Amino acid sequence: MDAVRRLASLARAIGKNDVAKQLDAEAAAQRTTLEKTFWSPEKKFFAYAVDVKGQRIDKPSVLGTVD
Repeated sequence: MDAVRRLASLARAIGKNDVAKQLDAEAAAQRTTLEKTFWSPEKKFFAYAVDVKGQRIDKPSVLGTVD
């Protein structure tokens, strides 16, 4: 997600605003997916992983420190 945002910044810097806009949208979609998949509203932290059934493993992870 951070890499995509950085690519959007680079695209903007070289005048490729259409590409930057697409990359910004992709980064936003990735963030939404990440939060939906890993955020545990009951525990108020990002889960460590998901199991093979797609269920969160509600142990804290470093995702809360990633921006």
